[in-house]
Amino acid sequence: GGVIPFRAQDFGEKQLTLGLRFRSPDQHYLHAEDSENSNIFGETSIKVGSGSSGEHEIKMIKIDSPKDKELINNPVVIIEGTSEPFVNLYVTGGKERFTGDTDINGDFSLKVELDSTLVDHTIRVQDDSGYLDSGNIQLKLDMQPPEIGEINFLPENPEEDTDVLLVAKILSDDISDIYLELQDETFNLEQVSDQPEKYQTLLKVPSAGINEAIIHAIDNAGNESTKSITLISKLRGLPRVTGVTANTEDNTVTLQWKAITDEVIEAYRIYVGESPEEYIFSLDTNYATTAAQVAGLKPGTQYYFTVTAIQGDRESTEKSEVIKATIQGLRLEVGGGKNSLVLDWSNMSSSTPLSSFILEYGVEPNTFTEKRVLSGEARHTIIRDLLNGVTYFIKISPVSVGGTIIEEMIAKGEGAPVTTAAGFEPTNADSVPFEIGYTQQGNVTPPPNLHQAAPTTTSTGLPNFVIWILIFVSGILFVIWRKRRKNTTEALAFLQAMDSRYRQ
Repeated sequence: GGVIPFRAQDFGEKQLTLGLRFRSPDQHYLHAEDSENSNIFGETSIKVGSGSSGEHEIKMIKIDSPKDKELINNPVVIIEGTSEPFVNLYVTGGKERFTGDTDINGDFSLKVELDSTLVDHTIRVQDDSGYLDSGNIQLKLDMQPPEIGEINFLPENPEEDTDVLLVAKILSDDISDIYLELQDETFNLEQVSDQPEKYQTLLKVPSAGINEAIIHAIDNAGNESTKSITLISKLRGLPRVTGVTANTEDNTVTLQWKAITDEVIEAYRIYVGESPEEYIFSLDTNYATTAAQVAGLKPGTQYYFTVTAIQGDRESTEKSEVIKATIQGLRLEVGGGKNSLVLDWSNMSSSTPLSSFILEYGVEPNTFTEKRVLSGEARHTIIRDLLNGVTYFIKISPVSVGGTIIEEMIAKGEGAPVTTAAGFEPTNADSVPFEIGYTQQGNVTPPPNLHQAAPTTTSTGLPNFVIWILIFVSGILFVIWRKRRKNTTEALAFLQAMDSRYRQ
């Protein structure tokens, strides 16, 4: 029944007589295993001949390359091996039947093209007579190169001559080799133990500049993928500047800081801005000094300063602490309105007490036709009833308590009223400081205390003395008129008499 029992006296060994019939001469294999546990098994091979005389016995063709069960990455395979000399051979298992022959030494090299759409292939080499056979050679075709994912440098932009860690993510699990090529040097990457998809290597950052790094990944089939990444390395930074202080005087700020002694410093760079996040310009000292002046700053403006050390193209890695300073003086800001200009100098910074401001303006530069005096506490005002579209030039001068104009704080500005209509448009009147009531007849009822200091008048109209004064003045004017008329009449008569005489 196909079951062979073992007895204790067999000691685990039994000889069996089997009658086997093989369909073809070849290398055949026998396999036996336990009926209940397939992990207990045994194998042996039997070389089966043709059953004819010795000269017709099948001989094995030895294949040196490729090896059985080898992984390849090219559908075109070169089969190399040895057999009998001057024998015509053919290969099966490719896209078609390929033929060739052996040389005088029995060596052969046969080119076979496999079907690239298949993964598993079985190659076999035989001769035309059927007496030479290589047996089946199993090959696996893998043409898919490994996929390289994200590549990062840590830190991202390192300084020269420091260490940087390269981390590459490989999205394939059959990697046989992976390495980095950088500036004609090769660095092998090692697999991260707890993250099998990641490979890394620690390397020294080359000189400052832009360098191209190329990752090479090769799988077990020999497929290779490359991916490049740019490594931007910067110059090694200088130490941070400390101890920065600032003193203001007029429109100048004097900065001082501590000297850096553990590095060779050529100069210092001062960054200047109106906010601590953005610096509008910078200036360099000509030598390694510990103080510098920044002049030409706008009055009434708060500035922020920070300092770095420089040496050639190198600069401090971090800027110094940010120092702020307010410039003494007044800055006039002019905004256009409808038939008006809005003036603001609330950013004024001064320790001098003021009594007033003198406001002057006109339509020509440095020619001010209008003048007003404002309170010393004022920080903004509005000039009304101006012509739209006309540029006005404005000057405001602070006046000290002693009555002296502070020349260094005089500010000028210009602006034009803005409106959709051209020409003059009167602005709304200022509000009346009291309630105005109306009677049913429409008469205005003033408040009881209005013009209380004015002289009283009669209920009938003008006082009598005013009427007599008018009569007296009228009489004098009449006498003067009569006299001038008499003189004019006499002169005209004289001229007529003289004319008649000359004509006679």
